[in-house]
Amino acid sequence: VGINAVAERLEREYPGHYLETPAYTYTRKAPRTIKPRDNVIIRLCSIECDFARPLADPSAEANLLFAQDIREWSAISKTLYIWDYTPNFRNFLSPHPNFHVLQPNLAFFAAHHVKGIFEQGYHGLGGEFGHLRRYLIGKCMWDPSSDATALRDEFLRLYYGEAAPHLAAYIDLITRRVLDSGHMMTCFDPLPWMDAATVEEARRLFRRAFEAVSDETLR
Repeated sequence: VGINAVAERLEREYPGHYLETPAYTYTRKAPRTIKPRDNVIIRLCSIECDFARPLADPSAEANLLFAQDIREWSAISKTLYIWDYTPNFRNFLSPHPNFHVLQPNLAFFAAHHVKGIFEQGYHGLGGEFGHLRRYLIGKCMWDPSSDATALRDEFLRLYYGEAAPHLAAYIDLITRRVLDSGHMMTCFDPLPWMDAATVEEARRLFRRAFEAVSDETLR
C-alpha cells in the first residue's frame, strides 16, 4: 500500500492529522509522476552529505545532489521536513569542524520552504564542543540569517573567558585543515584529513588557553 493511499484513509478517519515518511537513501529522490498528498510530510535526510561544506558549495558534489533533491521535493510537497546530522557519530569526541556550515545550510532550508528541521546531535552527556554546537544551531534555527561567526565568538567569550581567542584559533585551524585536504567529511568520519602538524598546533593552542585562565572552575 502506497503512502498516499494510507494518507487518504487517514484523512477520512482523522482529518487534520499528518502522515510522515522519510526520504532516505534509496527513497531520497523525488518522484517524477506523483505528488505527496497535502497531509503527507516528507522528511528528507542528509546522511550522504559532505558536512565540511555548505549545501550550496559547488565543490561538494554530494551536497549539490542533495540540494537538488530539496528543490525537487519542495516543488511537489506541501510540507517538507529535514533530518540533518551535526556530530561525528563514529566518535562524539572527535574533531568535527562543521560550525561554518550550520547557518548557511539552515538559510538554504528556509529559502526552499522547508517547514520543519530536526538537527540530530549527541546523545548522552559528551561531545566535542557540544554546548557551542547546540547554541549555534538554536540561534540559527530561530534566525537563519544570523551571523554565525559572531555567535560563535560570543559563546566562546562568555563560556571560556580569557581562553576564548585560543579556542577560536583552534576551531579555525581544524576547519582550514579539513577544507584544504579536499576530504569529504561524513557524519561517520574517521578523520583521514588530520595530520601530525595540525595535532601539534592544536596542542599548542590548548596550552595557551589553559595558561590564559586563572580561575580554577573555568580551567
